[in-house]
Formats: sequence, C-alpha cells, structure tokens
Amino acid sequence: MSAPTEAQRQEWMAQWRAAGPALERIRLLELATADLGQIASALEDACLEGVRALDPERISGLVEQQRLLHRRSRS
Repeated sequence: MSAPTEAQRQEWMAQWRAAGPALERIRLLELATADLGQIASALEDACLEGVRALDPERISGLVEQQRLLHRRSRS
C-alpha cells in the first residue's frame, strides 16, 4: 500500500473540517438528552458483572495476607 498523496491528505483534512461542526452539534445534543441515571445503572451493572467473573482469590490481597498471618501465628 502506498502512502497517500498530498492532494489526498488535503482532501481528507477538508472533509474533517467540514464534518467537525456537525459532529459537535451531535455531541451537544447527546449530552443534553442523555439519561444519566440509565447510563450510571448500565455502568454499575457492567462493573459488577466484571467483578463476578473474576476469581476472588486472584483479585483480593486479603486472602494472601490472611494466609501469611495465619502461618506466622503458628510459628
């Protein structure tokens, strides 16, 4: 694949400059109409599902700490 020509680069930049204001209007509309409660709930559900999928012994340093302290108390 060859590198784009200067003319192609200029055309792409012109397209991005033209699209910029339209994309900004869409972004502002989405921000104004977003249901933050629904978004927060979906994110919380996703985070909790991710935590449930992990092995608790691999993500918790407490398990290892208790094992070490228990071993030390026997000595």
